[in-house]
Amino acid sequence: MPNQEGSSDTVDAVPITTPVSNNQTVVDEPAEDPCVYHIKWINWMNEKAPVITQNRNGPCPLLAIFNVLLLSKRVTLSSVLEMISSRQIMDYVGTLMFEDMPSDLPEPDRLNYEQNMSDAIAVFAKLQTGIDVNVQFKDVTSFECTSELAVFDILRIPLYHGWLPDPQDKDTCSITKNCSYNQLVDRIISSKESNDETVIRAGLVAEQYLTATASQLTCHGVVKILETMKDSQLAVFFRNNHFATLYKKQNELFTLVTDQGFLTKHNIVWETLSSVQGDTEFTDGNFLSTPLETPISSPDQNLSPEQQMEHDLQVALSLQDEGSSSTSPAHTSSCMSESTEEADRKLAQRLQEQYDQQAAAAVHSQGERVDHVHLRNPRSEQRQSDSKCVIL
Repeated sequence: MPNQEGSSDTVDAVPITTPVSNNQTVVDEPAEDPCVYHIKWINWMNEKAPVITQNRNGPCPLLAIFNVLLLSKRVTLSSVLEMISSRQIMDYVGTLMFEDMPSDLPEPDRLNYEQNMSDAIAVFAKLQTGIDVNVQFKDVTSFECTSELAVFDILRIPLYHGWLPDPQDKDTCSITKNCSYNQLVDRIISSKESNDETVIRAGLVAEQYLTATASQLTCHGVVKILETMKDSQLAVFFRNNHFATLYKKQNELFTLVTDQGFLTKHNIVWETLSSVQGDTEFTDGNFLSTPLETPISSPDQNLSPEQQMEHDLQVALSLQDEGSSSTSPAHTSSCMSESTEEADRKLAQRLQEQYDQQAAAAVHSQGERVDHVHLRNPRSEQRQSDSKCVIL
C-alpha cells in the first residue's frame, strides 16, 4: 500500500467548528452527538500532539485512522481542544479525502481512483463501528480486496497484520499461503464432512494453526512487519478485530495506547509490539519504558533483604516518576506539584530506611556483612525478553 509520508496537506481545526468544503465552517453542538471522545495531548517529536482516546471496547477503525492523520500532521487540532465528537472526526477525514484528490491522473488511473473513492464513501459510515477486514496469510499487507480497504488507499495509510505462519512449518504454509481467514475456516468445515484423507489432514493442520495462533500474532509476523515498514512510519495495525495506530522507531514496533483509562497517565503513551506472549511494555512519549503502578505490599518472605529493598525502591521510583509526569501547568498549580514531589521523596526515603533496618537485621542474624547493594534504575535497563521478535 502507498505510504502516507511526505504529504503536506493539512486540515486546520478550531475548537468549536467543523471544516467543510469551500472553506466554510459549521458550528458543532456536541450535545447532539452521543459519541464524544476525549483528547489526550502527548509528547511527539519534541512537540505536544493530540491523540483520540477510546471510550468503549470495539474495533473503531475511525480512531486508528484519525490518530495516524493527527500524528502525521495531516490534520491539526486547536491546542485548547479537550473533546471531539465522532461527527467532527468524520468531517475532518471526509474533507481530507476530497482535498487529497489528484487532478492530473491519466485516464485509467483516474477511473480507478474514482472507483476507490466511490467505495470509500459507501463504507465511510462503518468506520465508526467496524469494517469487514479479511486477513490473508501470505504477507503482512495482504487482505482480501474489499471496498472497505478503499478508505486506506484513498488516505494513503498502510494497513498491516501480524498473523503469518512460520516459514519453517512447510505443511502449514502450503495450506494457508493462498487462503484468507474466511477461506481457511471454510476449509476446516468442509474437511469435517469429507472422507478424503488429504482433505481431512489439511483441515486438521489448518485448525491446529488457528488454535495455536489465536492471538492473531506470530513471531514471523512481527519480523515481517519490521522488514516491511520504513523507520518512523505510521500505519494502522489490525489484530483480533481491533484497529490500532502503529509506529516503527529504530527497528522496534509500538502501538498507540488509546484506552480512555490512561487519559491522565501522561507517561503511558505507547505499548511495545515485540512479544507474542503478551508481556509487552508501556513507554512514554519519548519511548522510554514506563513501569506500571504497583501497590506497596508487605515484604516477600521469598526475597532476600537486598532484593526486597531493591524491589520496593523501584516501586517508589515508579510512583515518583508518575507524580512528576502527571502534573501539568494547565491543570495543577506549582504548589500542588511541589507537594506531590515532596510526598514521593519522603515515601522513597521511608522505604529506604525501613529496608535498611531489615537488611541490618538479616546481616546480624546470619553473621554476614553487606558491603554494597546496587540499585538499578528501571528506566535505564535494556528491555529483554525471550519471546520478543526483533531484528538486530
